[in-house]
Amino acid sequence: GATDVECGTWPAGSRGSAVDFSAPGESVWHAGVTPEGSERAGVGQGTTYATATTAGIAALWVSRHRGTAMFEQLRSQGLLT
Repeated sequence: GATDVECGTWPAGSRGSAVDFSAPGESVWHAGVTPEGSERAGVGQGTTYATATTAGIAALWVSRHRGTAMFEQLRSQGLLT
């Protein structure tokens, strides 16, 4: 899911019991390149901006729990990809 600037659910973000965590999806600073090739920074919104944070959370979780009984149980149940 994605959050708004007040840490609530971003209006176009996912919601409900299937959402385990959310990351910023509104007023997110990002780098970019103009059509002319110049570098720029801007503010954007959307669940795409929450993706990098979500991937980081997943990587940290795997790093912390890899090799534990809980991790292996989830893997054996097909709950980890």
